[in-house]
Amino acid sequence: MTNQRQEFFNLQDILEEFKSYIKSGVSQFDFVTIVGEGEPLLYFRIGELIKSIKAYVEKPVAVITNGALLSEKKKQGKS
Repeated sequence: MTNQRQEFFNLQDILEEFKSYIKSGVSQFDFVTIVGEGEPLLYFRIGELIKSIKAYVEKPVAVITNGALLSEKKKQGKS
């Protein structure tokens, strides 16, 4: 367990997997959900991830979070 923000997975790897999934023919979904095996806001590139997903599909993006880090001034982007 950690409470340190870091890049747990390479951003480009995540985006390539997402794009591959969408290109596989999936067309019926209402929104993209980001959830992790921990707190998604610990991923310090979460802002970039959301922006990249929204640039690729015109669907809302939901982040499932416990909200523990929402009070911090710097929640997303590079740390």
